[in-house]
Amino acid sequence: MVEQVDIRSSDFSLRIHRPLPLLSGATLGHGDISVRRFPIPGRQQITNAALALVTAVVAGASTSAATKALENVKPLRRRMEILENMSTTILDDTVGNPASVAAIFETLRAFTARPVRIVYAIRGSRGITINASNAKALALGVAECAATLMVTTSEDAANERNRVTDAERDAVLEVLRSEGAPFQFEPTLKQAIKRTLQAAGRDDIVLLLGAQGMDRGAAIAREVLRDCGLRTAD
Repeated sequence: MVEQVDIRSSDFSLRIHRPLPLLSGATLGHGDISVRRFPIPGRQQITNAALALVTAVVAGASTSAATKALENVKPLRRRMEILENMSTTILDDTVGNPASVAAIFETLRAFTARPVRIVYAIRGSRGITINASNAKALALGVAECAATLMVTTSEDAANERNRVTDAERDAVLEVLRSEGAPFQFEPTLKQAIKRTLQAAGRDDIVLLLGAQGMDRGAAIAREVLRDCGLRTAD
C-alpha cells in the first residue's frame, strides 16, 4: 500500500495477510511493515523494494534492518534520478521500451500536477519498430499530462553504435504527428536541453528521457544551468 508519494521519496507499507514462513523455521505474523521516505520515486521501484524487503526478511533479516536499508538506499543512476543542486527540478531516466515510458507517466500522475517539460532522445540503431512503439507511448503520456516535448537525435552525443538513422527519426516523428502530439525537434542534445531549460519555469519538472542518446543529458543540463547562472548552491 503506497501511503504518500512526492517528487523525492515515497512512504509505503507491505501488508502481511497471513503468517510468513522464514528460512529459520520461524514465522512472521500478519501485520504491516512500513518504509518511510524510500528515496526512489515510482510505483515500479516501490514494487521492487517490497519484493526485496520480503526476500530479506524471509532470509533472516529483521524487519527494522530491512526497512532501514531501504530508507537509506542510494538511487540508481538514470533510474528516475533527481539531479541535485538545481534551480529547476530535473529527473533523468533511461526509457528503452513502451512499458518504461508508460511507467514514467504513471509516476508523474502519482506525485505531481506541476507543468512538465520533456527532452526525449530517440534510440539509435535499434530499429523502426521499437522506436515507433516508444513514440506512441510517449505521445499518450504527453497528452495525459499536457507536457511540452522536445525530441532529439543526439547528433552531438551519440557514438557510432547508437546513431539514429533517418528511418528511425522519421518513424518517431511520424508517430508523434499521427497521434497529435505537439513537439519540437532539435538534432543536437545540447541545444534540445538548452532550449527546454531556458523555457522552464520555477515550478516546472524537466524530464530527460532516453537510452544511450541521453547518457550525457545530466552533464549537459548542469553545464547549461551553470552557463546561464541558474544553478543553485542549495
